[in-house]
Amino acid sequence: TRPGQGTRVRLIIPVTLTFLESMVVRVHERLYAIPIDVVHQVFKPEAAQIVHIAASTNGGVNELVQRQDMLVPVNRLQRNPTGMFHCADHSAAPKEVDRPLEEQVIVVVESSRGLLGLPVDQVVGQQQVVIKPLQGHLRDIRGGAGGALLSSGEVALALDVERLAPPAVGMVHDGG
Repeated sequence: TRPGQGTRVRLIIPVTLTFLESMVVRVHERLYAIPIDVVHQVFKPEAAQIVHIAASTNGGVNELVQRQDMLVPVNRLQRNPTGMFHCADHSAAPKEVDRPLEEQVIVVVESSRGLLGLPVDQVVGQQQVVIKPLQGHLRDIRGGAGGALLSSGEVALALDVERLAPPAVGMVHDGG
């Protein structure tokens, strides 16, 4: 403080904590925090908007949702084909059954590789969360950026959409 010149205040926020405006969603019993600036749109799909394509590489089925003149790839957060959102030993995790997409809400997020649809059971709301980066073995959770402390005191997995989107993600124009 100097007379006639004012007061200088210096605030240092630790790099280990980040504040982020997020959309909080629930899938089964898990909470996720999606950065609000990557949310493109939220909608409840109708059966006619859902496309299933057989995947020859893994024997599974790829899902897409039609939105305007685009087909948006769907990434179910609870699936574990590549270790996503689970640690190496997930044998103790309860078996979660995928609900049909028309019974869920689709949160379309935008990554540098294109749009991606995330089916969720519930949109809890929007709030500013405090994020602590994942460390140690938890750092390997694909799509996870950190633990998000919610205003309720619960902890959600903060999503990093860039790490979540597979390399081939993009919008497919339907041609119609």
